[in-house]
Parts: sequence; C-alpha cells; structure tokens
Amino acid sequence: MSQTVDANARPIPLEGRRESYSSWLERENIPVHTGLYVENVKNVEMGPWERLGGRGAYVRLDGAEDQTGAYVAEVPPKGALNPECHLFEAIVYILSGNGCTEFWRTGEEKRIVEWQKDSMLVLPISVWHRFINLSDEPVVYLAINNAPLMINLFMNTDFVYGERYAFTDRYVSSDSYFGADPKLAALPYGEIVYQNNFIPNFKHIKVDAPPEGASRGEGFARRYLRLGGNRMLTFAAEYPVGTYTTAHWHEGGVQIYIAQGEGFTLMWPPEAGWTPWKDGHADKVHRVPFSEGTVYSPPTGWWHQHFNSGTEPVRYIPCGNGIPAARADGRAYVYTSVKEQGGHQLDYDLEDPMVRKLFDEDVAARKARL
Repeated sequence: MSQTVDANARPIPLEGRRESYSSWLERENIPVHTGLYVENVKNVEMGPWERLGGRGAYVRLDGAEDQTGAYVAEVPPKGALNPECHLFEAIVYILSGNGCTEFWRTGEEKRIVEWQKDSMLVLPISVWHRFINLSDEPVVYLAINNAPLMINLFMNTDFVYGERYAFTDRYVSSDSYFGADPKLAALPYGEIVYQNNFIPNFKHIKVDAPPEGASRGEGFARRYLRLGGNRMLTFAAEYPVGTYTTAHWHEGGVQIYIAQGEGFTLMWPPEAGWTPWKDGHADKVHRVPFSEGTVYSPPTGWWHQHFNSGTEPVRYIPCGNGIPAARADGRAYVYTSVKEQGGHQLDYDLEDPMVRKLFDEDVAARKARL
C-alpha cells in the first residue's frame, strides 16, 4: 500500500543531543562488566572515575535488561568522593571498610550516617550525598539503582543528576530518618516489612518464615525491606545448609547480591521447559557458582533456583524495579505454584530429576574438599 506525503507537511527538525543509558556509560569512561553474572564485585576491574572521584566500574548484567543498573565504587583511604545528587532510586551495600555518608538538601542541615562492612543504606532521590572513608584501607561499595530507566526516560543526564525537587515524603532531614531501630509495617497478608533507611548490618536482620502460600521452598525465610520509600523491591532472603529453593521465574531487572554462603544457581530460558535435561535441552541451562560478593540477574521469564551446598546459611538480597504482580489475596504470582492459575513457581515434585542429582554431587564435592 503506497503512502502519500502532504506537500505542506513540515520536516521533523533535527534534535539536539539525546542521551541514553548506553551513551552515558560511554561518557563515564570506566570499565563496564557484562554477562549473566559477576563472580565477585569487590574484585572487578575498576578505573579512575573523573566525575565521582576515586575509582569505579559499572555492572550491566544481561538479566537487568536496563530496568536496573549497578556500579561499584572505591573510596581512597582517608579520602572522600565528590558530592552527588540524582533523581533515580539507589540502594548501597558496603562491601569493605568503614566510613560515613553526608546527606543534605540546599538550605537544610547535613545529616551524617556512619557505616561498616555489610551495612545497607538508601540514597534518597534528589538529595545530595558524599561518601567519606574514615579508615586507612580503601572502602568499596555496591550500588543498585534504577538509573537506566530514568536516563532513558528523560534522555538528559544534566537533568537526572542534580537537585530537582524536595520530595519531603521520601526524605526528611532529621536524626530519626537514618535511625537503626526497626520500623515495622505489614503487608495485606501479614508479612512483616522493614521500613528503615539504614541497616547497620544486613547479616543481623531478623528473617521469618513466609506465610503459607508465599514461600520459596524448604527452610526459606525472608524479610521485605522498603528503604527510602522506594518503588524498587528489596528484601533479605535466607535458606539453610543442605537446601535449595524451588524453581521460579519473574520479570527481568532483579539483581541478586550474595552476602553470605556458597552454592550455585541454575538458570534456563522458558523454551527449555520445566524439565530441560529430561527433554534434551541441557545445553540451555546456565550454572552460576556463587559465594559472598557474587551478583547475578535472571532474564525475563527464565527459570532459576538457588542451591546452598556450603557450610552456612545462604543470605542474599534480590533488588528489582517494582512490586511483582499479585493475586487478589495479595500473594505475588512469583510465589504461586504453576498448579494454580498464573503461577510462576515450580514445586519440588515437578522439577527435573537432574536437579537433585546436581545438588547432591556439589554437596559431596565440597565435603571432599574440606
């Protein structure tokens, strides 16, 4: 079918510079690490970071799908990074060292939060912050954020980076804002949520067995975290030695940081089915070995399950962009069995027999090395 052009139609004017997350990473001129996972973010190659100071690297995992982003930053001994302010949400996990962060809005009093290894804190949107190293060793931290969405939306980093609006519902300059005492709330079906903006030690957070119908398998425990009133979904998850989670899938953009323990994760695309080995699709299964410091991100629709074959509980932080789709009773479909309509979780009795075999082999191999 041919198209005609109105003779009076004006040509679209040439646009000025339009940025994307990809072009922003090029301008930042520091290493960018890609793939399904990073074995240990603390040990990734970093480079001098002119904008922020110190050294740093971006982590752009396949499964993050530019819904979420991540970077690693290093603060030199007894040094500080440059002040920064932005419109995207960000959660920080301290990988090593101790120090403090200053927070302020123009015309308001500065607030200072002191942290250590395994501390978590929020970087409130449109609030200035500066990281300071109080020790004689480098400080390294991981930040997971939704910068890709915001940069790709506005296409202008001069706007995204800066103090644009006082979100008083997201940040209040008070001593209690970064208080360590638990601030608790409950989801509609009874699960407890921490609404703290600073967690002194992530490994000390109390986790609970989820309500019936909202679990991830044998011994699984969880505590939802809502830092800074963020839309980004974050929680502490843990499962005991000698166990593994049920297979499940969800949307991309969820980045998983291993804070404690050892084991592996299996991931495979939806076209490989529920039982990829049995159905001749073993070549489509990806195995991710993990230990403290590993970050990985399953792509949209990919089945995945986490295995604790080590000698201590595995504790990890999934951090994604948004709250998952939920049923009428408030339970997320990602915790609902495939035996129910819309379910995203594969019960143990439906899994491929090879799953248990691989787990038992890994447990035996680790015991033999001890």
